[in-house]
Amino acid sequence: MTKCTRCWISTKTLFKHTVRNEEDDTEEVKQVCWNCDFDLINGGDWEEDAGEILVRRAEEDYEYDPIYFPKPSWYK
Repeated sequence: MTKCTRCWISTKTLFKHTVRNEEDDTEEVKQVCWNCDFDLINGGDWEEDAGEILVRRAEEDYEYDPIYFPKPSWYK
């Protein structure tokens, strides 16, 4: 298994996502998980902190399906 370069979760399947550096006008191909790929395609920020990504995912999972995703201990 390999890790996503955005959220650092280990997964079997990674998707290629091109990140453009505005300063020196270059493009770099990164390997991201399905969740990060979906988020980036829909306007997510590449520079978002991995911890914030995981917190947001846990909150959204619980709000969407509270039966199968338990309430996180830090969630208010």
